[in-house]
Amino acid sequence: MDKLLISFCIPTRNFGQYIESTLSNILANNHDFFEVIVIDGGSTDNTKDIVGRFVASDNRVKYIYLDTPAGLDADLAQATRLARGKYLWLFSADDRLVECGFRKVSELLAVNCDAYLLNRIESHVKKNVVTSKTWLRADIKSTVFDFSNEESFVTYLDNSRSLGALFSFISSIIVITKTYNAIDVPPSLIGSNYAHTYRVLRMLKSSGKLYYLNEPIVLCTTGNDSFLENSDEGLKRRFKIDFDGFKNILTFLNLSSKEYAAFCSVMRREHGFKDLTRYALRIVDLREFDYLSSVMREYGYSWLYLFAVRAVYTVECHTKIFSFVRFFRKKYLK
Repeated sequence: MDKLLISFCIPTRNFGQYIESTLSNILANNHDFFEVIVIDGGSTDNTKDIVGRFVASDNRVKYIYLDTPAGLDADLAQATRLARGKYLWLFSADDRLVECGFRKVSELLAVNCDAYLLNRIESHVKKNVVTSKTWLRADIKSTVFDFSNEESFVTYLDNSRSLGALFSFISSIIVITKTYNAIDVPPSLIGSNYAHTYRVLRMLKSSGKLYYLNEPIVLCTTGNDSFLENSDEGLKRRFKIDFDGFKNILTFLNLSSKEYAAFCSVMRREHGFKDLTRYALRIVDLREFDYLSSVMREYGYSWLYLFAVRAVYTVECHTKIFSFVRFFRKKYLK
């Protein structure tokens, strides 16, 4: 197996309803120059049975079940350590490749860059909606960016539309195995869900080149985010993962002031006024409001946004107070 080109690294936990389709899709590519490594962080559903059938029938699949859940960062790191391919394709257990996507990527790797960022098509699990998304502005063509060059890196950031351009979405990322695994992750980033993001950014900032492919390769499943389904607290936690994770990453990247400002602008585009309002409407105490105000200042949101969020929070607090007063009067002061 010295000729292995790609190692698909798939962390999973309780994704039995999706992973069969994912593995079938990948293994439909009848080549022997790739492997699939699945690290199961303690699934309690039928994931083990499903993946076990693939292991028994296809020697390209390797499966490790962990009795104790360790989280996305640890599971993904274990998969990459076991990888034998020249390239790592970090992949989600509920995504698939578009038709001919594997062939296109295999040919693309001849460019010999350190990392590759692929675009995706989103398919909602509950709604009959399919949307093509690009990480950079739609008019940016496929090209190479040199992150070690300030001008090139800032240009990339200025054209980034969301955090996916900063490697938050694993199925869109391909990296050189040896270079990626050589990056040590600061302990404070383990458990952030963005340890892989730090590794990619660190390797590219050191001396690496990124090939951006303005073409959808990944078919991404949406509408199944466990955080967003878990009421108000889940939605706030999802936002906090982004705010805190990238804030932590920034402390270790040693960016110039120009790069730092451009980096923060990507967060502002990812979480605009609509998201901030959704967060503000779910704040339950002043401590949470202080947290949101703090991260907004750190990421450079304008004073108008700060003012608007404070107004939303204030109105929501008064509404709750009035609702309680009405309830109290109706029940006890008849």
